Amino acid sequence: MNRWRHILLAFAIIASRALGQSVELRPVEPVTMPVAVDSNTASFWKDGQFHMFSSTGTPVLSSGPSATQLSPGVPFDLGGIPEPAWIESAWMSPEGVLFVWYHHEQMGLCGDVKLNVPQIGAALSYDGGRTMVNLGIVLDATENRNCAAQNGYFAGGHGDFSVTYNDRDGYFYFYFGSYSGEVSEQGVSMARMPYEARYSPAGSVEKWFNGGWSEPGLGGRVTPVFPAKVSWYEAGTDSFWGPSVHWNTHLRQYVMLLNHACCDPGWPQEGIYISYNPDPANPAGWSEPRKILEGGAWYPAAIGTGEGETDSMAGKTARLWVRGFSDWELVFSTPEEMQAAEPKPPTEPALPAEPAPPTEPKPPVEPAPPTEPAPPADPAPPAEPAPPVDPTPPAVVEPGPGIPEPGPAPDEPAPEAENPPPPVPADPA
Repeated sequence: MNRWRHILLAFAIIASRALGQSVELRPVEPVTMPVAVDSNTASFWKDGQFHMFSSTGTPVLSSGPSATQLSPGVPFDLGGIPEPAWIESAWMSPEGVLFVWYHHEQMGLCGDVKLNVPQIGAALSYDGGRTMVNLGIVLDATENRNCAAQNGYFAGGHGDFSVTYNDRDGYFYFYFGSYSGEVSEQGVSMARMPYEARYSPAGSVEKWFNGGWSEPGLGGRVTPVFPAKVSWYEAGTDSFWGPSVHWNTHLRQYVMLLNHACCDPGWPQEGIYISYNPDPANPAGWSEPRKILEGGAWYPAAIGTGEGETDSMAGKTARLWVRGFSDWELVFSTPEEMQAAEPKPPTEPALPAEPAPPTEPKPPVEPAPPTEPAPPADPAPPAEPAPPVDPTPPAVVEPGPGIPEPGPAPDEPAPEAENPPPPVPADPA
């Protein structure tokens, strides 16, 4: 499928938010896997190489430096796995034993009606997937089938699944499509198996039913996590199916991608959805699925882009694969990252102050009436003459102790006589 046709078939919803985290779809250089993809992909790392199982009924194994650089698939020894089979999930143990789980379709159970009944089995490999050892069927609903089903593929059963291991509680969790029974038991369901039962899983798997892990994996009933709205026995079902689940190391959440069939014959793909849950031991904890891609093809998978990352473990960035084709990547953000990235709301400008109401003009001040001139003041009476100065010289004050005596007064010229006597003539010589 070329890029433009893919874009026409699927419109990206740029961000999906649930429980605070978000995912953004970003376009990347298109890549097509060199193998046919007709189910969920199962991948693992061994000896520094990325390995992936793919199948259209007979599984093949590809390898390479990453999911975008794979070799063509090669057949391997199925070790008793019944065909047709699709290996849909894998887990490499710390000791180097590879555990895988497969979808097997039982043919001919409805006679001439071309419907089959899927079931889920387990196997392991001691040599990195080159040879398998079949461990038998672990999830089944064969007896509860309806050969009058109108969906065109299944008369019932369990299939189209993925498996994750939760080391916090020591259980393998199965997420699968339930196509059997009443509509209340159809949809995406869950089961689990203890770690200790990994070498002998048949009979050790328990289904989630009515709030507990209380029903056997072989033949038991289920309470779906996401119930079907319209039965799979109808031609135009309305249901999620084919869950692909990975542990996201960046979000610290499990992330589920879902197909959604609605609402015409032939399983038309209405869209691809996403859901989150921090704890698979609580099936009710899955968030409401949110659409991330309109239409598209079956079997979406998020495969991590870092070394050691697979379809069951990814980090902040994972490549989105849809039936072996990828031209989008998923970029996950935590609530803290979302908050930091949100643009701050612009500060609203202060509202201009309302203008003060205009003041009324004051009335003009009337000029004061002219004042009458003051009457002339009466002339002041003539001043009385000052009393005559006493000609008596001031008394001489005797110097007291400590006061220096004044020096002798200078000789004053004698006052001129008012009527000087006439000069006396000198005696003649």
